[in-house]
Amino acid sequence: MPRCWTYLLNSDIGSGTTANSRYFIDWNDMPINKCYKMSFTFISAAGVLTNTEIANVFIDLGHSQGIICPSEFNGQQSYKAGYVGSLQWQGTGTGRLSASMVDNPPVWFDSRPIQNTIRVEIHTATATQMTDYVTVPKYSMTLFFEEQPDEIRNPVKLFTQLNTMIEDTLPIDEPMTALKFF
Repeated sequence: MPRCWTYLLNSDIGSGTTANSRYFIDWNDMPINKCYKMSFTFISAAGVLTNTEIANVFIDLGHSQGIICPSEFNGQQSYKAGYVGSLQWQGTGTGRLSASMVDNPPVWFDSRPIQNTIRVEIHTATATQMTDYVTVPKYSMTLFFEEQPDEIRNPVKLFTQLNTMIEDTLPIDEPMTALKFF
């Protein structure tokens, strides 16, 4: 069974605003030379929200994953890196922002984060400016890291092992062409 780590980020503890907060996390409990799958949850307090904007979450973990690319038609530079997912609006007028672990696909890392100070930003859909934040009430966010097998670094080795496992479970006279992973 893989090892897992959960980190709670509370906007009351972070420095900055609720839409642009910094947190200190000591990652030393996680091995540095392993692959990780990260998912997150998010729930805000109820507040008066303008739910006509899309709320996108960006986390600077020291990796350059999840870049939102510019449109060729608007002439903008590259947008922000560190995109991990979007938040859903609940309610109209007075409501909250939320995300469960199944609302966004996981983010994969080839090592644990190295820098201890991370930044969580919640931007509108475009994220073209450093100041286009969504109005966010106080929130709690969990980051869930799941250690992945070493084979995840080498997909050819992983697929070879899967083929061997499949071949070992089928009768010898069964054709294998449809089940091969290439």
